[in-house]
Formats: sequence, C-alpha cells, structure tokens
Amino acid sequence: MRQEFTKATKASAFLRAAGRCECGCGMKIQGTPEYDHAIACALGGDNSLENCRVLDPKCHRRKTSAKDVPAIAKNTRTFENQRGLRDKRRSFKGSRKFNGDVTWRT
Repeated sequence: MRQEFTKATKASAFLRAAGRCECGCGMKIQGTPEYDHAIACALGGDNSLENCRVLDPKCHRRKTSAKDVPAIAKNTRTFENQRGLRDKRRSFKGSRKFNGDVTWRT
C-alpha cells in the first residue's frame, strides 16, 4: 500500500536538497518539487527521511516509469503466484495451418 510522506519529512528533505534534484543530475528544481520513495513502498520501503528524495517533476516521471512500475508489477505477480492467487495460463495444445485447420497434439 502506498504511503505519503509527512509535512515534516518533506520539509527536512527539501532543506537537505537545497533546491536541487536528488536523482543524480543535480539540476535546480523547476516548478513544484516531487517527493519520491528511493525504495518504493511496494518493494519494502518506508516513509523515513532517508528513503525520501526530492526530484524535479521530469526526473520523477522518468524514474517512475522506467524503474518503479516494472519492478512493482513483477513483485505483485510473484506475490500472487506464491499464494496461488493467479490462474495458470493454459497453452494452446495444437497448431494452426494456413487454411484455418487445427491439428491437435497428443
């Protein structure tokens, strides 16, 4: 479950960053800063100051779409598979020919 940072944590993180993006680019934050979990909550992260990073909105979108979304999706699939919550995918036991006929394998 996703959790938000407290106002005190956000304020401390912003002071620590000194108005610069903490993704590694170091550029000055343009517009409203975004607060990111360095380790996503779905992957075991918490709401501590050490896990809070201040990012420029462009860097935040890039980081979230490239790293977090696929990792969280894989974590969810693994969690559901281990607990038997996902249906097993059934493979098609046959082959189609160009004319539309189906040859069944035994």
